[in-house]
Amino acid sequence: MYLPRHFEQPDPGALHILMRAHPLVRRVVTTADGPTADLLTLELDISAPAAPVLRGHVARANPLWLRALVGIEIPVTALAGQWKVCQNRDAAAREGAAAGLCAGAAASHAPLAAALAAEMTTAVRRGG
Repeated sequence: MYLPRHFEQPDPGALHILMRAHPLVRRVVTTADGPTADLLTLELDISAPAAPVLRGHVARANPLWLRALVGIEIPVTALAGQWKVCQNRDAAAREGAAAGLCAGAAASHAPLAAALAAEMTTAVRRGG
């Protein structure tokens, strides 16, 4: 995947936090009937001795269960992430977005606002 340096998120810990907070993944497969996309929940386990592992299962009601996909375990051999919030905006617009998120009524906005503020600081250091 193309990853411009100014969007790179090199901290595996930050990526692990994001993966734990949003465990929904999309599985895309091309079959004889055409492409299909299925949503699955995969939990990240970083305690595995060799490498982090994504684990999940498929409920019996899910059509994937009928195709013999019941349990899932995927070793994570590489991890790359991009940070692209307000990617095409200047510093003033990013600061405004962070302020708007902080002023929002929903408490769920606070983590994104904090992350955006931290990203603005590191982007300045990276020259982004």
